[in-house]
Order: sequence, then structure tokens, then C-alpha cells
Amino acid sequence: MNSIALRAATWGFLVLTAFASAAAAESGSAAPAASASDNASQSAKPAPGWRMLWDDGLRFTAPDNIMTFKFGGLFQWDAAWDGNDGGPHLGDHHHFRMVRGNFVGKLTKDIDFRFEADFVKQQVRLTDDWVRLSNIPWINTVRVGHMKEPICLDQFTSSANITFPEMPVSTALIPARSYGIMAGGPYLDDRMTAFAGVFRNTADWGSRSTAGGEALAFTARVTGLPQWEEDGRHFVHLGGAVSFRDPSKPFSFSSRPECNLADKLADTKSMTADDFQLYDAELATVQGPFYATAEFMAAHVDRSSASRAWFDGFYVEAGWFLTGESRPYDRKQGTWGQVKPKHPIGDGGFGAWEISARYSAVDLTGETMPSSARKLTEATVGLNWYLTRNFKLTVDYGRSHASPTARDGDLFAVRLQAVF
Repeated sequence: MNSIALRAATWGFLVLTAFASAAAAESGSAAPAASASDNASQSAKPAPGWRMLWDDGLRFTAPDNIMTFKFGGLFQWDAAWDGNDGGPHLGDHHHFRMVRGNFVGKLTKDIDFRFEADFVKQQVRLTDDWVRLSNIPWINTVRVGHMKEPICLDQFTSSANITFPEMPVSTALIPARSYGIMAGGPYLDDRMTAFAGVFRNTADWGSRSTAGGEALAFTARVTGLPQWEEDGRHFVHLGGAVSFRDPSKPFSFSSRPECNLADKLADTKSMTADDFQLYDAELATVQGPFYATAEFMAAHVDRSSASRAWFDGFYVEAGWFLTGESRPYDRKQGTWGQVKPKHPIGDGGFGAWEISARYSAVDLTGETMPSSARKLTEATVGLNWYLTRNFKLTVDYGRSHASPTARDGDLFAVRLQAVF
């Protein structure tokens, strides 16, 4: 069964289940008929209907308060300017980076789903597309569909909750969404998470990668919180992940500066491999308004017609909330959460203000690699203004360097983001 037929079957099942569950909820919520003894004094009250309200999106709640459906969205508009002619070339100076609509819901207390599509460039591209079963003994949850693979703190975090407009250049080595089945969740009173799954990569890798080959993969990630105090105002996060991949077609790794409007400056071009492995190590901390995070990632590729190749990258990032907030953390997923200003615009405040800096690097050079397989580094500083929990303005400056051809460049970028 191809991917389109599989999605159609999955969502056909969801729709039928939703209607059946809604009918059951309506009939089951009706008040019982009055008994013969009190029939004269009282009558059955009519069952409450579905409720509709705005709660960071349009939400519908069933009479049983269990079944819910919500329509939301994510909009990101970017503008960028290059500072010189020798660096990265901008194909355009502004565009919509994301125009996403999502439909999420809960069918029972143990079954939920998410369906999301992106509509940029007059195309429809499905992103998240999964169903999840929860509260399974020992396993915790099982998710089936199209989803992010559990690897890399920055990649596993929602793109609406990352600090900078784009992920670091090192995530060119990291897969994004794939079809598969994933099990796991939080453990030890939410002080640990563990996720593992089997996936079929479908050429949807990190935002700076063009990995065109499909691969069957086993990917697993474990995180822990050796420190957790003041409800997350002070904590330390440790994590690691590994992915074993068996590519069935040629693939490549490529990276551009941390701006989606820039062209690629490092590219391995197409290569074939018998198998390859991905490794990721994570460290992050939040101490009041200050936070810092670092990750190392690597790919070990057993090439079919050449020697083995080793590619690696890393990033170090730090930030400070000038208005006193702390960067939120999702203990159920082991990822960063959504920033909520203490005093948002419209509620007598000026929102939350954050300054940040990051240095990232990826090395795609190696024996018998083409001249386009360069080492790319970037230093970035930024300012984020969270007007409310739903609206964010980002301004940043990045300085990139590609070697050995020594292409340096300056990029100034602005992003407007709305999420609900």
C-alpha cells in the first residue's frame, strides 16, 4: 500500500471513529428516564451539547469532556538581507517559511491524533500525521504514522519553540519526519524519557539537508533530568540518541547558513552506502532567566564504492530572558516548550524579551568527497520579543564561513510568527 492510500485509510478510520464516538457520547450522556416513584415531581434534563470555544485555537468539546477536537495553525514570515557579495546568495528576500494548519483531537482518554499540513509555495505537504495510544503498561505510548524521529533536542522540539528562526547548521545530519511506529514516553515521575521506533525515511530530513534516499531505520533517544527544582526554573537535561539506517537509494547531506532563504554552501552530493549510523549527545540547563544548550552529532557512513566516511557537527547556544521568564521544558517529551510571557501585550505588560547567541558547525569533508563537501560554521546573535504566547518577533544577525573555499557571508534576518 503506498503512502497516499495508507494516509487515506488512516484518516478514514479516524473520521468514522470520531462520528461513532460522538454518537455514543450523545446517547450515553442523556439523562436517565425518571423512575415511577418520582416521575410526577421531576423530569429528565436534556443532555448538554457540544461546546465550542477559543483556546489557542478553535476547540470543540464533547458532553463527556473527554472527546475534543481543535483547529490550530502556525504562520512564519521571514525577511533577510545579505551583507556582502562573497557569502551566501539569497534566492529571495522574503517569503512565508511556514503556513500550517493542524487538526488535533482526542477520541477517548487513551487515543489522540494529530493531522497537520503545510501550504507554502502553493503546495500541500503533510507534516505530522499520526495516531497515538496512551497508558499502555510498561510501554507508556505507541504512535503510528508520519512523525519526527526521536533524535536531537533541537530537531525533536517543535519549530514554533526553537530560539532562532532556523536550526543550527549541524542538523543537516539529522532526519526529521518519517513514516513509522514509535513507543515510549516519560518515566520515573517525569524525570526521564525514552523513545524508540522503526521508521522508513521518506526524504524529509532537516531543513538544511537534501537526503534523497529512502532508508529503513531504528532510532532511539533517552533523556534524564539530574536536577529539577522550582517547577523547572532550575534544571539540567542530559540526553543521547542513536539511529541505525539501511538506505535503499542514493542519498546526500547538505547544509546552508541558518536562513532558509540562503543557498547551500556544503553538499556531499549523491552517494550510496550499505548502511550508516547517526549519533547525538545533548546537554542543556536552565537556571532562572539563563539557559544554555549544546549538542554533538555525527554520521558514520559505510559507503558502497569508497572508504568509510565520518561527518560530524555541533552547536553551543545560550540565552537570557531580560524580563525574568525561564525557558519552558516539556518533561513528557524531553524537549523545549512554549514561552509564556509573565506580562503579555494587552494585559498591561510589554511581553517577554530574550537575547541569545549560538555557534554551530558541520564538517562534510572527507576522503574522495567532492569539492562542494565543505566545512560550514556560523555565529549568530538574536533578539526575541514574545508579545504574547501566540505572537513572536525575531531579529538576528549571522556570520557564516565555508571552507576550504573560504566563502564568508553576513545575513540579517527577521521573522514574524503566529501560533495557535
